Amino acid sequence: PFISRNPREIVEHSLRRVTTQQVDDDTVRNLQAEINWCKISLIAPEDYERVCAAITTSRRQDWNQANSWTSYKAYETEKTNRNEIDFDDILLITCHLIESDEDVAASIRSGITWLTVDEYQDVSPLQHRLLTRWLGDNRNICVVGDPAQTIYSFAGASSYNLLNFASEFALTADVRLNNDYRSTPQIVNYANRVLEASPQRADYLKLNSKRDPGRRVSQTIYNSDLEEARGVAARIRRLVDEGASPGDCAILTRVNAQQKILCRALGEQHLRYRVKRDSGWQNSALADDAQTRLAMLEALGAGGDVKGVTISTIHASKGLEFKHVFLIGCSEGLIPYGSPPEGDLLEEERRLMYVAVTRAEDTLDVSYARARRRWVRSRAQEITLLPVLRVAGSVRIAGVICAVGVVRAIGVIALVFLVEQLGQFGIPIDAVRNILL
Repeated sequence: PFISRNPREIVEHSLRRVTTQQVDDDTVRNLQAEINWCKISLIAPEDYERVCAAITTSRRQDWNQANSWTSYKAYETEKTNRNEIDFDDILLITCHLIESDEDVAASIRSGITWLTVDEYQDVSPLQHRLLTRWLGDNRNICVVGDPAQTIYSFAGASSYNLLNFASEFALTADVRLNNDYRSTPQIVNYANRVLEASPQRADYLKLNSKRDPGRRVSQTIYNSDLEEARGVAARIRRLVDEGASPGDCAILTRVNAQQKILCRALGEQHLRYRVKRDSGWQNSALADDAQTRLAMLEALGAGGDVKGVTISTIHASKGLEFKHVFLIGCSEGLIPYGSPPEGDLLEEERRLMYVAVTRAEDTLDVSYARARRRWVRSRAQEITLLPVLRVAGSVRIAGVICAVGVVRAIGVIALVFLVEQLGQFGIPIDAVRNILL
């Protein structure tokens, strides 16, 4: 088989085959995400409805399960007819090869003496299955993870394997890395307070800053999102005028739609910027908006290598750090997104705040606007100071950080190894490399 170069087109084609309703980009994108969730959660098409019924409180309530089931089946059939496979199939095929052929299993395992997995809290059931098949009886494994940074549950990731590692493998060492050398005590204390309200607090580390004291966390209320964008841009302008590098500043948003107005506000202050958006679970979460950035640089007569202010969603900022972080939109409907009730969804928003806060090194500014524009799917009305009160307990406003994606949870070295092994069994390496790059 060949690696599909455009899985989205197959999803759209499959959806049009099973429905007479209008098919728009949002529907296709949501269905593709749902199919991806099914596959990395090891849910077959015929099991979809039954599984959704069992976990109805944690999946989309407005999703047409019947269409999803038939579209999922149609998607798999269409791939087979085209003699194509997708990224998830690569992992599934590898698992099948190891499970069904002892010689293949021995060949693959012979190249694995020690296995190290980073971001283990983001491992999906499919990745965990592959990991255990790689290992076989080998127990030379080291994992690194933080349950408080599990922010991809909606895409199948779970901290269960991290929290239950000792019961699955013979635990010889458990190293708790709770000293924080990145952020000031003020920022670290703020992050700890975000987690204090969590019913899962016992599962999370309490950080201890090893840095000297810094500035307190700033909290600002604006009348509108436009005023908020301009206010944040003006603050960054002052920092730059005082000697800070634009590249040391970041504005973190909950969703992509918040970013356009920020680009305009930074442009008014003659500040260069780059944009990082959520781009889906399989793709890089750190995909720069090169067109926007280069256009801005050209307008300012600057070269493409000049650093600018980073505008990033919280999810896309995972693994990054900045001296000065501005977290905007900390109000009901944005943080926490969609005003979720108490439960798993609200807990995920709390972890997202924590991740966000811990991106800041020297200063953290959090803010919200009393009124928002219509692009936010909630009422444009006066908003009480942070629903993050629900998320953060005594903390009055919210936070940022994120994981690059499922691929990172496997590890780059392990992924290269996987591509090489698949090449030995007839799957073209160039095709695999092209889809991953």
